[in-house]
Amino acid sequence: MAIRVEDICQQVTPVSPDITCGAVLAVFLAERDLFAIPVVAVDGAMNLVTRGAILEAMASPNGPAQHAARPVRHYVSQSPFIVEAGTSAGFVASLAVDGHASALSEGILVVKDGACLGVVAPPALLDAVA
Repeated sequence: MAIRVEDICQQVTPVSPDITCGAVLAVFLAERDLFAIPVVAVDGAMNLVTRGAILEAMASPNGPAQHAARPVRHYVSQSPFIVEAGTSAGFVASLAVDGHASALSEGILVVKDGACLGVVAPPALLDAVA
């Protein structure tokens, strides 16, 4: 039986685009295995913010002073890869290679009926198809 994206996704509670970068950093520091966090707006628009994007912003010389209070919407992916539950991991990996490279660096949002189920981290996708 083929591995589906929901089999390898990490369930993560989405955050609002208005939550601060500092608050998101606290989540990443508390959950060491977390690669990315879904960002879901009131209108249902979905995006991702990665650990790397937050750490990069906060690690700059004036990072905490410049970025901690800014809304996380300034750090989200420009083009998140969103797939519906039930999609095979192999098919998603094929799509990623053929034009959705962000899936290999930022992760994948998994949705079902318009609701966010979680995030597939790139290493989990690669493990599933290797």
